[in-house]
Amino acid sequence: MDNKRRFENVLFVGPNYTIGKGGISTVLKVYRDNVGNFNFFSSTNFQSNFTEVLTLPLTLLRFIVYLLRNNNISIIHIHGSSRGSFVRKYLFFIISKYLFRKKVVYHIHSGEYHLYYQNSANYVKKRIKQFVENADLIIVLSKQWELFFKEKFDIKNIHVLNNLVSPNQNKTNINFEEGINFLYLGKLAKTKGIFDLVEAVDKNKEFFREKNGKVLLGGTGEVEALKSKIDDKGLSDVVEYVGWVSGEKKEALFLKSHILILPSYNEGLPISILEGMSYGMPIISTPVGGIPEVVKNGKNGFLHAAGNSLELGDFMIRFLRNNELIIELGKNSKLEIENFYPKPILKRLDNFYSELF
Repeated sequence: MDNKRRFENVLFVGPNYTIGKGGISTVLKVYRDNVGNFNFFSSTNFQSNFTEVLTLPLTLLRFIVYLLRNNNISIIHIHGSSRGSFVRKYLFFIISKYLFRKKVVYHIHSGEYHLYYQNSANYVKKRIKQFVENADLIIVLSKQWELFFKEKFDIKNIHVLNNLVSPNQNKTNINFEEGINFLYLGKLAKTKGIFDLVEAVDKNKEFFREKNGKVLLGGTGEVEALKSKIDDKGLSDVVEYVGWVSGEKKEALFLKSHILILPSYNEGLPISILEGMSYGMPIISTPVGGIPEVVKNGKNGFLHAAGNSLELGDFMIRFLRNNELIIELGKNSKLEIENFYPKPILKRLDNFYSELF
């Protein structure tokens, strides 16, 4: 069946993927490119949280008008995370479920939903339970997250659905002549292990220089703190911050890099890892969230304990010493990623929709 599928009766709700910088936006772009008649309503339209809060009532009013004008919509597929994202999506859920009597799919992407629920006030916990337990379908990104939600909530219907990534055919050969590049793409924050990564490089900086190894960092977040740490450690020749990247610049980084690194403390199923695998890159990451379901230790990458910069550094050194290991594990990544391409994912999603009726 053609993966340009038609979901005429489904409305996707999520962040504005044309300006968004997170993993959900990246996933939504792939849906847009592979779903015929992609119906979408943007839940966020500004980079500023303050502006987003001020305009939320108007956004919700626009959503009501949209549903009044589009009677064909039967399913509202809400893509969300935790914290502020939850608050916004909860309001979309209330309107969809109780005002318009639509079927609601709650697609949870957060890697810290357990922490958000655990640390929330009782009033917020009640709202979370209402949303999770009354949605017609909960979609999570891994078996580990499925277990969490089944243990914490009385859920009627829950399924695991892989994040999807577009196949990549552009990386046809691997060139080591100019050295070996490690690539990090994501939020620049302690919980993503970005400072552990700098520590790991610092402990092995002379070997990096000897082997012409380099770490490229792309993303937004604690930029100044990251730059200061790189300067303080004297690593500007080994670690380079390249800013937020997308489009052609992002593709160029994947094409020039050899290993994808994401040393996170918490995750759902990181799109950067899936993208790295689609480019035939081995992965260095941590055994959190859905990562162990896609990164098989010793087969297409290595997993180290979150926060363990020594172990992280050891794995980086292993790749710097062995080009053939990069090639071998990269080929395995390419094989592992096939189940995350649009055609099988959309076929499975279509089956979920059918179950709702």
